[in-house]
Amino acid sequence: MHFRLLFIAFIVVFAGCKNTQMAGDKKALKENDALEFTHYFINANRDKIIGRYGDAIAGFDKCIKIDNSCATCYYEIAVMLDAQHQNKEALSYAKKAVELDDQNKWFLIFYADLTHSARLFDDCTDSYQKLIKLQPSYLEYYFELAQVYLEAGKFEKAIEIYDKAEARSGITEEVSVQKYKIYAKINQSDNAIREMEKLIAAQPKNTKIILMLADYFQLLGREQESIAKYEEAIKINPNEPGAHLSLSEYYFKKGDKDKAFQHLNMTFENPAMNIDSKVQILMNYYKISKNDSALTKKVFGLLEALQRAHPENAKTYAIYGDFYYRDNIYGKALDKFRKSRDLEPDKYLVWRNILAIDLEMKDYQKLFDEANEALEYFPSQSELFWYKGIAAIQLKKNTEAIEALSDGVNLVADNPLLKAQFYSTLGDLYNDTKDYLSSDANFELSLKYDPNNVYVLNNYAYYLSLRKDKLKQAGDMSERSNKLSPDNSSFEDTYGWILFQEEKYADALQWLMKAAKHGGADSGTILEHIGDAFFMSGDKAQALIFWNKAKAAGNGVSNMIDRKISQQKYLE
Repeated sequence: MHFRLLFIAFIVVFAGCKNTQMAGDKKALKENDALEFTHYFINANRDKIIGRYGDAIAGFDKCIKIDNSCATCYYEIAVMLDAQHQNKEALSYAKKAVELDDQNKWFLIFYADLTHSARLFDDCTDSYQKLIKLQPSYLEYYFELAQVYLEAGKFEKAIEIYDKAEARSGITEEVSVQKYKIYAKINQSDNAIREMEKLIAAQPKNTKIILMLADYFQLLGREQESIAKYEEAIKINPNEPGAHLSLSEYYFKKGDKDKAFQHLNMTFENPAMNIDSKVQILMNYYKISKNDSALTKKVFGLLEALQRAHPENAKTYAIYGDFYYRDNIYGKALDKFRKSRDLEPDKYLVWRNILAIDLEMKDYQKLFDEANEALEYFPSQSELFWYKGIAAIQLKKNTEAIEALSDGVNLVADNPLLKAQFYSTLGDLYNDTKDYLSSDANFELSLKYDPNNVYVLNNYAYYLSLRKDKLKQAGDMSERSNKLSPDNSSFEDTYGWILFQEEKYADALQWLMKAAKHGGADSGTILEHIGDAFFMSGDKAQALIFWNKAKAAGNGVSNMIDRKISQQKYLE
């Protein structure tokens, strides 16, 4: 069976070797040569079929040495050389095949393809001209030939070929649009318009063509003719999104926002128009409508239309949520984002918006639960561990907070500031749980990644001062935070308290009074510290005044304040 297939293949392609079948011709092969030719030919075909191209090429080459008129042999070698990306050599053999037999369409098609790739346009067009003569009703050859003329910059020639194709097929969109594009490219606008009007006359209900001509009029600056065509398209199809969108842009330029949005709403109501295009239009309004209540109202009308047209698309609710979020309407934003998430739970930005709003609304249980849920989809997103950790802290779930933050910080890459934030929060958390070694270690790591973070410098220094530990280091850090952020009452209070712990009461009092001056006059903590400093400086009367002020302020006072007042002395 295998031999029979090879033999049949041989019979078919052997027709390309003219001399082997002309028994009466004096150039016909001798019997021995014919047998040898047949042997090499069959073996070469077998090698080609099983992918042994080197042996196949050598076999066909032996055939050519016996009979150099075998066009098929040249063709087969060309095909295999081309498959091995030996383009120049393939071109040479393909050319020889066509020279020997220019009536074989497969030889011509292959040679046309090679010459096209090599940008040998004259040879390529010659091949397609011959193919058209062979099969004048096969329109694909006309289109290929026209394309080659276009690439060669012979635009008039391309139009001639399209005219010939049209003469055979009648007026078609494919041919007319190609001719229109050529005329437009070479600035023959009258011909371009005439071509499109001819097509519209043949296909009067084809709104795509009408819109194409309308757009061309717009490009030419012929505005009224353009608008007329857009309106013509809408008469044919009242829901035509392209026409409504173009008319919307026209009325925007004219300053008629009511008409512009009327057409834009029609566009948004139409589910046939791509949702991504609608979302892009809405994003264009995201900033410019923020402080314009009238425009914002119209944009929300578009959002409603979008929701009616695409009720099951997650993008609908994501963009709707973005606008509510922008306007700080958190409850409605959250509803839209959650709807988007439920439709497509694998969109990280939507989850992040949900968690940010949970945090903004101080709904820590939801924040904790939804951060956990998000981590099921995005287990390598460090930010999600951050949200979970913050929620756990607020819910007094210290063990889970430490676990979440510790896992998250290990996932942070190429973001030293975020890494520092994780470590500083862990520092605060460990301090609250009185694991001071871990607290100090995390604060040190935080300052390693962000050495000038004034809040970390201050908090770490303050915790050390409360423990009367590493006061020299605490003083250095606090002094640095005050230099980086002067006149900050909290930072001044920290530095004053460190000086107090070092028994530098006069200096401490000076800094604590600065803290009161710079916004700390209502802080129970600062007022109590001032009272402590006055007492240790020997001014008991002033101490009692400030302790009483601290008690009245209430916020941040120690649980010793009543005893200090009643016993009229400093107590730790």
